[in-house]
Amino acid sequence: MMIMMALVRSYKQSNSICRALLYSTETNIQQNFKRNDDNLYRRISPVGDPNVSVIPILDQWEKEGKTVIYTQLFLIIKTLRKFNRFTHALQLSEWMANRKGSKLTAPSAAIHLDLLSKAQGVEQAEQYFNSLPEDVKKLQVYSALLNCYAATKSVEKAEATAEKMKQSGMMTTLSYNSMLNLYKKIGDYEKLDKIHQEMLKMGVSCDKPTYYIRLSAYALTSDIEKMEKVLKNMESNSNLGIDWNAYVIASGGYIKSGLPDKAFETLKKSEELDLSEWMANRKGGLTAPGVAVHLDLVSKAQGVEQAEKYFNSVPDDLKTLQVYGALLNCYAATKSVEKAEATAEKMKQMGTMTTLGYNSMLNLYKKIGDYEKLDKIYLEMLETGVSCDKPTYYIRLSAYALASDIEKMEKVLETMENNSSLGIDWNAYVIASGGYIKSGLPDKAFEMLKKSENYIQGNSKGAAWESLIGRYASIGKKDDVYRIWNLYKTSWSKVYNRGYSSMIDALVRLDDIDAVEKLLAEWESQKLSFDFRIPNMLIKAYCTKGLLVKAEAYVDRLVDMGKQPPASTWVLFVTAYTKDNEMEKAVEMLKKCVAAEDMRGCKLDHDVFTACVEYLEENGDLEMVEEIEKVFEGRIRVPLISNAESSDDEVEESESSPTK
Repeated sequence: MMIMMALVRSYKQSNSICRALLYSTETNIQQNFKRNDDNLYRRISPVGDPNVSVIPILDQWEKEGKTVIYTQLFLIIKTLRKFNRFTHALQLSEWMANRKGSKLTAPSAAIHLDLLSKAQGVEQAEQYFNSLPEDVKKLQVYSALLNCYAATKSVEKAEATAEKMKQSGMMTTLSYNSMLNLYKKIGDYEKLDKIHQEMLKMGVSCDKPTYYIRLSAYALTSDIEKMEKVLKNMESNSNLGIDWNAYVIASGGYIKSGLPDKAFETLKKSEELDLSEWMANRKGGLTAPGVAVHLDLVSKAQGVEQAEKYFNSVPDDLKTLQVYGALLNCYAATKSVEKAEATAEKMKQMGTMTTLGYNSMLNLYKKIGDYEKLDKIYLEMLETGVSCDKPTYYIRLSAYALASDIEKMEKVLETMENNSSLGIDWNAYVIASGGYIKSGLPDKAFEMLKKSENYIQGNSKGAAWESLIGRYASIGKKDDVYRIWNLYKTSWSKVYNRGYSSMIDALVRLDDIDAVEKLLAEWESQKLSFDFRIPNMLIKAYCTKGLLVKAEAYVDRLVDMGKQPPASTWVLFVTAYTKDNEMEKAVEMLKKCVAAEDMRGCKLDHDVFTACVEYLEENGDLEMVEEIEKVFEGRIRVPLISNAESSDDEVEESESSPTK
């Protein structure tokens, strides 16, 4: 079960498998520019603060009598985009466009449009698009505009642009993929299926991303039948070149559907596929980055012990920085403190302990609540001259907020504010607000939240506002909750599940049940993807207040609508009736819980579980005792020994909120 829990975390953060490769990514990028010791990228790269222009670097370069080669500058723009440095990439793009003799082409306009959207927002991108001559508005430019709308979930504008492209005969596989990805993001699976059928009808070929988007969408929505059908099509299509990631995605669908055995079977297939490919071409195919990724995957699928065995089987010449970094991540993720410390010590002796390695250790000590060691490892970074990056500061800020160490938290925040190269964002102030809330300082928390609003920009607006809605509710600022909610609603053409979830949760915190009921009615009327976690918020509030008759009536209405409550809904009733000592009703609800098809997120408090078992034993229902013990294996929530083990949503955002 521990492995399955690790896999759930892996699925929620699907990019974490690639984290091991971060140990080599920057090195590989740098190698593209190593032809000269003094090159333009080496001068531009260290300028981390988006508020500091890189144009003076270009001017200085030319003053030194050197030529700016456009192909090289284009490569630099692509590299900056890769590392999300959109403002600097945009500055370079504008510099190129404004040069005398520079010709405006569709490809250059498409890149500029994309950068504008990411750096300054989709409105600026629209203005730029409208300013372009008609002869430049070709396939690449329309595709870039469509991508901008899809990325910002501007559904109506994306659909209008796609329709225009269809009329002009410009709708390609890439464009259809943008629409598929948009519908996946917002959870509109009906439109996703419709646009895919349109692709087939129009004879537009499906490529690898088409299949992967659909596979991921059906996994997210737990539509196992469709997910398995897509996976089968991928397996039978030799041209696609299915890889291990397809099986990892499918395993996530099984995990969400409460099918851990199927998930494990699928992950085994993923591992066997990847390993067989490497071993079949051992001389040319087995590389340190590949080993690092495989090591991470084995740890998540089979546990850290199997990862260790794999590591020990790897030839010594492949045990490089990336591989040791991946092993350290495995130990840190599983809180294997002694092994992590031993690996870190080995890396120090080898001279391979980088910023990423130290960040892994900092994160480990934050997780286990060992703030003394966290401080010690940070001081060691400074003493050995290892540079601190943005994650270093954020880990420490979050750690001190969790520990309610206000003095150290404020010191880190001040350092971040004074370091222009870090590019501090809204989330730093939200984290700090959590520290103040935990310390009983709501006025200071309010000050931080107000400050965070000044840093909200671009595509992060949605996530920022969702976070702020919850935080303002935590300190009882109802007017600010509604102020942010109104900003949220007026900024998007449509509000999806995640937005409603944030606001409903906030209203529950504010104990405004009437407002929750009204907003839930609005949510139901929108006909969005039905996610039971949203009505569960009201059901839990009813149960907490002892309004169990009202809670049951609400669930009955949802059942009449054809909705099947998951086990996590019935658990709320089990808990409430047990606390009221109505054990007959508690056990009745427990039986419904056991019979539920969807076991996602179902956990029962240890004392509630024990009370139900004792009641069943006293009444001679030993068969039911055996069944619930089997069903709830690994699903019993025990009291936490340390606050550091808890997922404190006042400091760090939960990963379990409904998808958009």
